[in-house]
Amino acid sequence: MRWTIGPITACAVALGMGAAVADEPADDCAQTVNWTIRHEGCTALIERGGLIGAALARAYDARCQASNALLHPDEAIADCETALSLDPGLASALHHRGDAYALLLERERAVADYDAAIALDPTSAAAFVSRGEAYAHMGIYDRAIDDFEAALRLDPGNAAARRNRAIAQNE
Repeated sequence: MRWTIGPITACAVALGMGAAVADEPADDCAQTVNWTIRHEGCTALIERGGLIGAALARAYDARCQASNALLHPDEAIADCETALSLDPGLASALHHRGDAYALLLERERAVADYDAAIALDPTSAAAFVSRGEAYAHMGIYDRAIDDFEAALRLDPGNAAARRNRAIAQNE
């Protein structure tokens, strides 16, 4: 039987955490099929201890993303802020915190986080799509279209960018 490990486990192993994290909570924290399982796995991983620095930041960021998917934006914001305190350059934590602000209808704050995420990682099609969605909800359709087109340049098969661009072009 061949065993595989999830991306967070692989990250932790690469950072020298070894077998201390090569188990079920790490794999649960890394998966994106079931957000409840991801949230529980990340919580177990964080509470167990043993992760430090960037690996711990990624666990908080993964739980932030799960909290957003479970519609718990306040919890998501707290986790993303913890992740950013551990790794200020973690673009995905800025993106996910922006998603939490968008859920709270705080679109200006969401755009500010998306701007920062894109500045750190200009190759993130998902961040462009999220910022475009925020702009569209704010009625700023020209910027929304620009962001959807940027996402499509990075990821030509991005269905959300294509669909949202079409909607924004009709507004």
